[in-house]
Amino acid sequence: MPLRSPSSSGYDWPSTYQAVTASIAVVWVGANSARYLRSQGHGTISKVAIHPIVQSGNISVGVYTGSGVGNARVPAGRIATTGSMACPVGGYIEIALDGTVYVSEGDFFALSCDNATASFLGMSGNASSLYKGWAYTQATAHALPTSAGTLTATTSSLPTIIGIP
Repeated sequence: MPLRSPSSSGYDWPSTYQAVTASIAVVWVGANSARYLRSQGHGTISKVAIHPIVQSGNISVGVYTGSGVGNARVPAGRIATTGSMACPVGGYIEIALDGTVYVSEGDFFALSCDNATASFLGMSGNASSLYKGWAYTQATAHALPTSAGTLTATTSSLPTIIGIP
């Protein structure tokens, strides 16, 4: 049975936002930091797709359950991860998670990086609380922790992450 996304993600599987929205090379801000982005759409996935532009250091990608409602929604517990791995060579790549998981609309995708050189296809704006409930940053979060820690809402350095069945 095909997956269905009732949201504006435009995919038939969960993602952070439409890839057509992603138009820049997002340079990672802050070594060992993580970005958490709310999922648009839902479905069962076993891999995640990202698009590194500049390869550098190590990354980890994961999926977290969401907690709270509206702009109070935050990532809670990690349900899947790639673990720490070398940042892949530039271009579209699918990476296996450590298990198959169901991503609900409002869960969170996350990406952490151990350096401030790597870059990924995504979007970015000024650091702002405008995306509270949708996008967060966390310092000292590489490799991705079991539970999200102290979070700051942000619009800066947001990578595109797509869940793949």
